[in-house]
Amino acid sequence: MRKRISLIFIAFFGTFTGFSQEPLNVNLIADSLTAGSDAVVRYYSTTYERKSLEVYNKQVHYVVTVLNAQGKHAARLSIRYDRNSEVTEIKGTVYNADGNVHGQIKKKDIKDYASNASYTLFSDNRVKSISPLQSGYPYTVEYRYTVKHKGMVGFDTWMPLKGFDLSTERAELVVKTPAALALRYMALNHDFDFEADTSEPGHTLKWSAANLKAIESEPGLPHYLDYMPVVLLSPNDISYEGTSGSFRTWNDYGKWVYSLIEERDLLPDETVIKMKGLTDTIPGQLEKVKAVYQYMQGKTRYVNVALGIGGFQPLHAYEVDEKGYGDCKALSNYTRALLKSVGIESYYAEIGNGRSRELKYPDFASINQTNHIILCVPVDGDTVWLECTSQTAPFGYIGTGNSNRYALLISEKGGVLARTPVYRSAENVRTSRSNIDIEENGDALYEVTTDFVNAEFGDVSGILQLSQKEQRDALLKYLSLEGFTMEKFSMLETTSELPEARFSLRGKVSRFATKSGKRLFFRPEYIFSQTSFNTISKERDLNLYKPIGYHHVDTVFIAMPENFHIERLPEDVSLESDFGSYSLSIIHNDTGIQMTRNLEIHSGNYCSSQFTSINSFTEAISRSDDRRIVICQ
Repeated sequence: MRKRISLIFIAFFGTFTGFSQEPLNVNLIADSLTAGSDAVVRYYSTTYERKSLEVYNKQVHYVVTVLNAQGKHAARLSIRYDRNSEVTEIKGTVYNADGNVHGQIKKKDIKDYASNASYTLFSDNRVKSISPLQSGYPYTVEYRYTVKHKGMVGFDTWMPLKGFDLSTERAELVVKTPAALALRYMALNHDFDFEADTSEPGHTLKWSAANLKAIESEPGLPHYLDYMPVVLLSPNDISYEGTSGSFRTWNDYGKWVYSLIEERDLLPDETVIKMKGLTDTIPGQLEKVKAVYQYMQGKTRYVNVALGIGGFQPLHAYEVDEKGYGDCKALSNYTRALLKSVGIESYYAEIGNGRSRELKYPDFASINQTNHIILCVPVDGDTVWLECTSQTAPFGYIGTGNSNRYALLISEKGGVLARTPVYRSAENVRTSRSNIDIEENGDALYEVTTDFVNAEFGDVSGILQLSQKEQRDALLKYLSLEGFTMEKFSMLETTSELPEARFSLRGKVSRFATKSGKRLFFRPEYIFSQTSFNTISKERDLNLYKPIGYHHVDTVFIAMPENFHIERLPEDVSLESDFGSYSLSIIHNDTGIQMTRNLEIHSGNYCSSQFTSINSFTEAISRSDDRRIVICQ
């Protein structure tokens, strides 16, 4: 990042009080920015002006040229606000391809609605949105708006590239703050121009970038903070609805979070008595935790609450006990209270869940790295992690969206970072055992039992909660076999120390084998879809990221029709690469064939120098899986 210190700072909007027709002519956009782009952001500026500890304004000026129908989403404006913020001064103008004014955005064009998901009970989140109705391309839209805030916890992540397949001509971020209210910042994945005026009475910081080319959306991309140009901002001091704290470190931030949960773990006396009765006869501490967790699951349901401070502070434990619902904060705090009532300590743990959020920077505390709460329970010399928002998750299973990352454990002493469990490739197992009885006309009777463990369990766990008819419909879509008629099936979660499900199916497959004279031709089928691999483009620039690996072991027993013998069998195969390993082994006798397919794919972050090797490996797997067996009379 190039840094320049200037004592005289040019006013941010000084050179962009308005556009003339010429600068917005589409023909003036560089070919390097239109190549591979559905829209080009001509100018994108964001200014934060902090007035006091808790009051700040956000001003945005955004101009985008939409090149085709796939880029029209870039012209939609969505401004989120709540009871602690106010949207003012929304202005919009639409221009034609020559840069001439085509029309103005009117007040009636601005929609204002509650931003509440179906699982939200209380929320003050709202959205003002504009979607220009344009039939021809290209066209340009210009927006200006201001949001006034009266609570400070953190700033949005600033991204000069607004998404995939969008390029940017020019973008600027400016932060103005009183000298006493300094902030921390981190610029990533781009050599931004940086200017800083640190003279009294306030500081002004400015980041700018130009001619950012579009990034293509591709499968297996890393976390966006690993490749998108971004600037992270975080205040040193925070204030929100009568609370205040420091955000200089994760430990400091943890003290503020603790102040929000302090004394919210009180339970009714009858519930405390019930918990002691539930656990007094259980000898081991781990089994006590399991009993309490399952009690919580059976009593509660997940409902989001995001009203003011409720977006950060959980409901009281006694409220959850009485009403039987809560969000991730409330249910984790309630479980913490239940465990405390039987003498077991646990930690409210803030975490970034899923691909869009992750606590990635231990040395840079910021609110936009987290979005979820789970529970950490040190027990019997080990640690149990609990996902309290699910009424069906197996004990100790927190899902892949919470795995292998930092969580912030909250206590009176502040926040402490700890790593969550890793679901390793060799432990994420799908094991299937199939019996295929081929008939002389090519049809086949089929029986299969498949077990799904750890992350593989997570892929199918949702099916377990469906009705029997819904399960049947889901299975028929999930199966790889064409012409399969299901006669009987069962799906259950097995009793195990690991999260595990077992699916058993029985049915008939029409035309499993192709008949030609006295011969039958067929490929082995493993019922559940085999992993398909897309060839990695040689033009791909970004790494291939595989966050979760897996291990599939499929054994197929094929019984031949009477008086048939083997004419052709594939040879055994064994492949090794950095990406994983694969083997196919075949044994046979006069009545049948046993095939065992063993595939392990490793988690990892793979760079372009490995793509040729990975393609060779996956193409060899596809060739092996595609080979046919021939039997004849």
